[in-house]
Amino acid sequence: MWFIPACNYWDSIAMKYRVWFLALSTIVVLLGVCSAAMARLLDVSLSELVAQSDVIVYGVVVNENGKNQGTIAITPKTVLKGAKGEDEKRFIVCNIVGNTESLDLREVHQPVVVFAKKNEDCLMPVHGISSTIVVNKGLAATASIVDQPTQQSISEFLKRIRRIVNPDGSS
Repeated sequence: MWFIPACNYWDSIAMKYRVWFLALSTIVVLLGVCSAAMARLLDVSLSELVAQSDVIVYGVVVNENGKNQGTIAITPKTVLKGAKGEDEKRFIVCNIVGNTESLDLREVHQPVVVFAKKNEDCLMPVHGISSTIVVNKGLAATASIVDQPTQQSISEFLKRIRRIVNPDGSS
């Protein structure tokens, strides 16, 4: 009879390990799924961003206090693809606040390059956080684009975009 409590003891230990194993396995699987989702967000080339975009604009975020936080205005320095004429004075970009997959443009105080698709009310960034490239002191932070260096001069980055938009060099 002395072995019955011992069996219960070892069974309870084995049960605890099984529970921990299942919990850790679940965490590992969830981390893998999250990592794969983030990799898809960051796994985009410059040519893919250009191809997916109706509009590519390099400009300055206009701080319009009291305006709709769901959109933000950008005054363009250069329009690389898309709108012509009157549409070039100001671009209204969808600003998805509270989403870790996109950049809150209200918090950006440097020039940006935005890759976007036309939407009903605003331009929607095409590929999450990779769609908005922040420019600081003349350097574009291009680490989120797989075939680009971590950072590069804005003039070089704009040249690369222009070569993809107009491969034959025409305007």
